[in-house]
Amino acid sequence: MDTDHTQGVGRNVRIRDGRNLFLMEKGTATAGAPTIVFEAGMAAPRSSWGLVQPALPGTAHSITYDRAGLGRSDPDPQPRTVARMADDLDDLLDAFGQGPFILVATSGGALVAREAAKRRPEQIAGMVLVDPTDEGCEAVFAPSFRRFERFAHQSAYFSPGSACSNASTTASSFACRPTARPISAKKASPWAQCVRAAQS
Repeated sequence: MDTDHTQGVGRNVRIRDGRNLFLMEKGTATAGAPTIVFEAGMAAPRSSWGLVQPALPGTAHSITYDRAGLGRSDPDPQPRTVARMADDLDDLLDAFGQGPFILVATSGGALVAREAAKRRPEQIAGMVLVDPTDEGCEAVFAPSFRRFERFAHQSAYFSPGSACSNASTTASSFACRPTARPISAKKASPWAQCVRAAQS
């Protein structure tokens, strides 16, 4: 598979409800060899792995993709629960056969990867979790999860003058965030409280 793009060749994969997920595929699948699938952090598109995927050995077959509503993937009209996001990842994996797969995930993407791996352990050869979010972070499962992810994505990647401009950012860790006035503990959302607890 020849391409000038560092993350490979881009294309859409149609999933069970007719939506398209956009992915980039680098390398060629080899029988018996694992396909490496990258799962980005919350609010992050596939490009957040832009410095990692090209560093893989030339013989590796790897995939990065945009979750629904991010990057070039279609939005999802349904609530974006972890289970729903894992459904999308399931469909993406199905498009590449029986595997085996190695899932590489960071931040909130680790929740999605672990849920998907739990459903098909026989196809998962391994997992690499980078600074993973814990399932005990209740805010991840709140109705505001998707709204926060969308806000963080737009703030981090598109707002002029944002402190997160040109940074690979994950919403759950707040490693980088737009400049804003501090929020008092009384007014802090459940998400912000969870983040503070993780940082303490």
